[in-house]
Amino acid sequence: DIETHIDSCLLDSNIATSGSGGAIYFSSSEKISPKLTINASKFRGNRATYSGGGIYLSHGYSSTPVVSITNSQFISNSADEQFGGGLYYKYDFESDALLHIDNCRFSGNSSKIGGAIVMYPASSTNRATATLNLFNSTLDNNSADEGGGISVGTSNFNAISPRSYLNIVNSTITKNFAKYGGGISSGY
Repeated sequence: DIETHIDSCLLDSNIATSGSGGAIYFSSSEKISPKLTINASKFRGNRATYSGGGIYLSHGYSSTPVVSITNSQFISNSADEQFGGGLYYKYDFESDALLHIDNCRFSGNSSKIGGAIVMYPASSTNRATATLNLFNSTLDNNSADEGGGISVGTSNFNAISPRSYLNIVNSTITKNFAKYGGGISSGY
């Protein structure tokens, strides 16, 4: 297993010049169950050429990841060509995925899909269940072509039974911009 804890940190103006994960690239192999915990940290002005301007998360087959982000800020991060200006979480195959966000702010982030947050399956054969919990948080002034604030679901219309759950409690999603789904884009 891999456990990574980030507490009271500033990740500022980092750039992934030819890939993903402007500030953090967190990826696991097939047999590792990763755990990422972030608390009281700020991701500001980070940029990725592809996905995950602030954070890029990916896990492989047979791993059961848990990602928890609390009391943190994602400000003015960008993913130039693909997904998740603030955060991109790509889950794979038959392993369930959980992304828990509590008391966070995502503001001024941008990408093609999911200005602030994206949670998508990696392939069309995905049978996993993905859950995104967004509690006591604010998403404002984020932008994308689709899902200005959040995009959850599938990036492939031929996906086999992907199950995505988006639970939003006591949160504010305001002044986000997109061609489709200014605040939230969810579905297939």
